[in-house]
Amino acid sequence: MAGYSQCGPPFMASKKKTPLVKFSLTLGRETFSGEGQTITEALKNMPRPNWIKSKGVVSVVAGDKSFTQTMLPVRLRRLFIPSFQHIHAKILERLVR
Repeated sequence: MAGYSQCGPPFMASKKKTPLVKFSLTLGRETFSGEGQTITEALKNMPRPNWIKSKGVVSVVAGDKSFTQTMLPVRLRRLFIPSFQHIHAKILERLVR
């Protein structure tokens, strides 16, 4: 097996891990947070607030990049509806870049 380095054959190369994504939502005095490999996973791992009646601050940290935004109650409620989660995750992912 000439030509291979000590690391092994090329198909055995290790895959790059995506950075851990931390998602947090601050509503008044309470902070809800979740972690995952993607923004969607972080949203699903976050506990759902009892009610959302005021503006909230959303923070997303992915590796060395971060994003913070104030959102209105309507948009915050949609974050917790399963059919809307992947749409909002894509939007937030673009903003973090």
